[in-house]
Amino acid sequence: MKFKFNETRNNKIVSFSSVLPSVISRFDIGEQYLIASLQAVWHEIVGDLVATHSIPVKLYNGICVVLVDHPVYANELSMMKNLILEYIGAKLSSASVRDIKIKVSKIEWNKNKSSTKDTRR
Repeated sequence: MKFKFNETRNNKIVSFSSVLPSVISRFDIGEQYLIASLQAVWHEIVGDLVATHSIPVKLYNGICVVLVDHPVYANELSMMKNLILEYIGAKLSSASVRDIKIKVSKIEWNKNKSSTKDTRR
Protein backbone atom coordinates (compact mmCIF):
# COMPACT_ATOMS: atom_id res chain seq x y z
CA MET A 1 0.00 0.00 0.00
CA LYS A 2 1.29 3.42 -0.87
CA PHE A 3 0.98 6.22 1.63
CA LYS A 4 0.82 9.73 0.35
CA PHE A 5 2.97 11.97 2.49
CA ASN A 6 2.90 15.74 2.32
CA GLU A 7 -0.42 15.71 0.49
CA THR A 8 -3.60 17.22 1.78
CA ARG A 9 -6.36 14.76 2.52
CA ASN A 10 -9.88 15.05 1.32
CA ASN A 11 -11.77 14.36 4.49
CA LYS A 12 -14.92 13.25 2.75
CA ILE A 13 -16.72 10.03 2.05
CA VAL A 14 -16.35 8.65 -1.44
CA SER A 15 -18.32 5.89 -3.10
CA PHE A 16 -16.75 2.53 -3.82
CA SER A 17 -17.57 2.84 -7.53
CA SER A 18 -15.52 6.02 -7.75
CA VAL A 19 -12.48 4.37 -6.15
CA LEU A 20 -12.68 1.01 -7.94
CA PRO A 21 -11.15 2.06 -11.30
CA SER A 22 -8.04 3.50 -9.65
CA VAL A 23 -7.61 0.38 -7.48
CA ILE A 24 -7.94 -1.88 -10.52
CA SER A 25 -5.33 0.09 -12.46
CA ARG A 26 -2.96 0.46 -9.49
CA PHE A 27 -2.83 -3.29 -8.85
CA ASP A 28 -3.01 -4.19 -12.57
CA ILE A 29 -5.97 -6.54 -12.14
CA GLY A 30 -8.11 -5.25 -15.00
CA GLU A 31 -8.28 -8.50 -16.93
CA GLN A 32 -8.99 -10.58 -13.80
CA TYR A 33 -11.75 -8.17 -12.82
CA LEU A 34 -13.32 -8.35 -16.27
CA ILE A 35 -13.19 -12.15 -16.41
CA ALA A 36 -14.77 -12.39 -12.94
CA SER A 37 -17.48 -9.95 -14.05
CA LEU A 38 -18.02 -11.99 -17.20
CA GLN A 39 -18.28 -15.23 -15.21
CA ALA A 40 -20.89 -13.62 -12.96
CA VAL A 41 -23.21 -12.84 -15.89
CA TRP A 42 -22.26 -15.77 -18.15
CA HIS A 43 -25.54 -17.63 -17.58
CA GLU A 44 -27.47 -14.51 -18.66
CA ILE A 45 -25.39 -14.20 -21.83
CA VAL A 46 -25.43 -17.81 -23.08
CA GLY A 47 -28.36 -19.31 -21.18
CA ASP A 48 -28.43 -21.72 -18.27
CA LEU A 49 -27.89 -24.92 -20.28
CA VAL A 50 -24.79 -23.75 -22.13
CA ALA A 51 -23.48 -21.98 -19.01
CA THR A 52 -23.49 -25.28 -17.09
CA HIS A 53 -21.10 -26.70 -19.69
CA SER A 54 -18.86 -23.69 -20.31
CA ILE A 55 -16.93 -21.01 -18.48
CA PRO A 56 -14.87 -18.01 -19.59
CA VAL A 57 -11.41 -18.39 -18.04
CA LYS A 58 -9.05 -15.87 -19.60
CA LEU A 59 -9.05 -12.54 -21.35
CA TYR A 60 -5.97 -11.63 -23.32
CA ASN A 61 -5.62 -8.79 -25.84
CA GLY A 62 -9.37 -8.64 -26.33
CA ILE A 63 -9.75 -12.37 -26.87
CA CYS A 64 -11.88 -14.26 -24.36
CA VAL A 65 -10.96 -17.91 -23.88
CA VAL A 66 -13.98 -20.07 -23.03
CA LEU A 67 -13.64 -23.67 -21.88
CA VAL A 68 -16.38 -26.15 -22.71
CA ASP A 69 -16.72 -29.74 -21.58
CA HIS A 70 -18.07 -31.19 -24.83
CA PRO A 71 -17.60 -30.46 -28.55
CA VAL A 72 -21.38 -30.00 -28.98
CA TYR A 73 -21.29 -26.95 -26.71
CA ALA A 74 -18.18 -25.67 -28.47
CA ASN A 75 -20.12 -25.79 -31.74
CA GLU A 76 -23.12 -24.07 -30.12
CA LEU A 77 -20.92 -21.26 -28.79
CA SER A 78 -19.13 -20.83 -32.10
CA MET A 79 -22.49 -20.41 -33.87
CA MET A 80 -23.55 -17.87 -31.22
CA LYS A 81 -20.21 -16.00 -31.25
CA ASN A 82 -21.45 -12.71 -32.76
CA LEU A 83 -24.50 -12.62 -30.51
CA ILE A 84 -22.35 -13.38 -27.44
CA LEU A 85 -19.98 -10.53 -28.34
CA GLU A 86 -22.97 -8.17 -28.58
CA TYR A 87 -24.30 -9.30 -25.20
CA ILE A 88 -20.88 -8.90 -23.58
CA GLY A 89 -20.70 -5.36 -24.90
CA ALA A 90 -24.18 -4.64 -23.51
CA LYS A 91 -23.68 -6.30 -20.11
CA LEU A 92 -20.11 -5.18 -19.49
CA SER A 93 -19.58 -1.87 -21.22
CA SER A 94 -16.00 -1.68 -19.96
CA ALA A 95 -15.10 -5.05 -21.48
CA SER A 96 -13.26 -4.77 -24.77
CA VAL A 97 -13.81 -8.33 -25.99
CA ARG A 98 -13.40 -8.51 -29.75
CA ASP A 99 -13.21 -12.28 -30.25
CA ILE A 100 -13.91 -15.56 -28.49
CA LYS A 101 -11.67 -18.61 -28.57
CA ILE A 102 -13.42 -21.83 -27.58
CA LYS A 103 -11.46 -24.75 -26.19
CA VAL A 104 -12.76 -28.21 -25.29
CA SER A 105 -11.41 -29.22 -21.90
CA LYS A 106 -12.41 -31.09 -18.79
CA ILE A 107 -14.10 -28.77 -16.30
CA GLU A 108 -14.31 -29.83 -12.66
CA TRP A 109 -16.95 -27.78 -10.89
CA ASN A 110 -16.51 -26.96 -7.22
CA LYS A 111 -19.05 -25.14 -5.08
CA ASN A 112 -17.10 -21.88 -5.01
CA LYS A 113 -15.11 -21.94 -8.23
CA SER A 114 -14.22 -24.18 -11.10
CA SER A 115 -10.90 -25.75 -11.83
CA THR A 116 -9.91 -26.78 -15.30
CA LYS A 117 -7.78 -29.54 -16.65
CA ASP A 118 -6.78 -29.63 -20.27
CA THR A 119 -7.46 -33.09 -21.66
CA ARG A 120 -5.78 -32.47 -25.02
CA ARG A 121 -2.01 -32.84 -25.08
